[in-house]
Amino acid sequence: NVHPHVHHCVYSAMATPMEFGPISQRQHDGASGVNVLLESIGLDMDTIKKYKWYILGGVGVLTVVTLAVSLPVVLTPKPASPSAGLTTAGPSEAVSTTSVGPTTTTPTPAPAPVPVPQIGDEECLGHEGCPDQYPLPYASGEWPSEYTWTGDLPEGFIWGLGTASYQIEGAYKEDGRGASIWDTFSGADTLGMKGANCSYCCKQAPCPVNPTMGIKGATGNVACDGYHMVDTDITLMKSMGLKHYRFSIAWPRIFPSGRAADGINNKGIDFYNRLIDKLLDAGITPYVTLYHWDLPQGLLSPPEKRAWWARDDATGEPIPEVQEEFLSFVDTCFTAFGDRVKMWFTFNEPWTLTYLASGWGKAPCHPDLSDQSKDPYIAAHNVLNAHAAAVDLYRRKYQKKQGGKIGITLNSDWREPKTSDPKDVAAALRGMAFALGWFGDPIFGGKGDYPPSMRRFYGDRLPRFTKEQRQLINGSADFFALNHYGSSRSSYSE
Repeated sequence: NVHPHVHHCVYSAMATPMEFGPISQRQHDGASGVNVLLESIGLDMDTIKKYKWYILGGVGVLTVVTLAVSLPVVLTPKPASPSAGLTTAGPSEAVSTTSVGPTTTTPTPAPAPVPVPQIGDEECLGHEGCPDQYPLPYASGEWPSEYTWTGDLPEGFIWGLGTASYQIEGAYKEDGRGASIWDTFSGADTLGMKGANCSYCCKQAPCPVNPTMGIKGATGNVACDGYHMVDTDITLMKSMGLKHYRFSIAWPRIFPSGRAADGINNKGIDFYNRLIDKLLDAGITPYVTLYHWDLPQGLLSPPEKRAWWARDDATGEPIPEVQEEFLSFVDTCFTAFGDRVKMWFTFNEPWTLTYLASGWGKAPCHPDLSDQSKDPYIAAHNVLNAHAAAVDLYRRKYQKKQGGKIGITLNSDWREPKTSDPKDVAAALRGMAFALGWFGDPIFGGKGDYPPSMRRFYGDRLPRFTKEQRQLINGSADFFALNHYGSSRSSYSE
């Protein structure tokens, strides 16, 4: 049952045979309806580094699937195989001819193959150097109309459900919780709440709804009322046979203003302790997301406080304005809950909380932070560095004694080339690199940096990591986790 005001009801899960992966979770996106959330966990870093980004979609035409594929971590496509049904074009095709004489036949040596550039090379936007291979497993135009999956799930396969704090808890004004940017965004009455005195916060009820809000009137004020229904929800989970449950911790419920110096809210700690203990008593393993978009409103008040979007106005370089406060929050969570929580996710969908939140319908969508030519890249840079710092903190201070794992949940749709035209293939590959690679390459790519194709394409829009930041972010995940919602066809456009 999905409450009209919710975005992640724990008891609204259905699974089809095609929804498979190490963790499959039912999730509702704030403005786009209920989706299936697929997260792959449990791959170690040595394995991850062997795999290639865009081939994740080799089976991306299956609606929901997460896997890693056996290719090296370079973005150059493999040579085409005759049995793969791939198309080849022009110079990259090996050609031989035969001269016929009375007694001899001499084949002409094939020309040296033309190197295929990295996806997104400038040449790929024109006429030369585009990839000459259509991605596996189907040739262009030969996609199946239906899919059949048979066989057994692998040993150790895990089914689970996932939620987010703002989208299920409700109790938005109770027990000391402070305002979040989603309260302001949705038009909740935040008058008198801690942190709700920002530059654009509500000054008089009724409070305005952000114009980019997809469903006007939907708030997290009550949602699934999860704050008051822990016992009922866990009883329902247990009755379903659920063994794995992912939820997020609301930062403003732990630090109402967002600032550790203003004091911790012990009632928030008590709530999550109770939830975790009851899950374990029911035989359900908890998985915890530390940031699922509900930034404390007290940390965002443009232009003075810009949180993830903070930058030096003179140089344009990102500033880690809220990173230390985020580290104080996650440090508190590791201390309070880490003896029982063994799977941590720093951020859920950084692409969503930076790109879509910069003017495309996710909080905050503040007009001063919605310049698509720069704001998403500033925010993404700050979030990636905060992720790396949080992972470093956990590994240094907690991992050995607590025995847990930590990573980040990325999200990406699959982009299938619309035709076998090399420019369409290049467009699809760029689409993958500029979404999944944007956040994945710095962590899993081996160099601690954005995809080279993005750097060539966007130039100075992409901030630079320092040497120390690259070292910290490279390999900053103990597993690979992906949310996948759908696929689409991509084509080149002038």
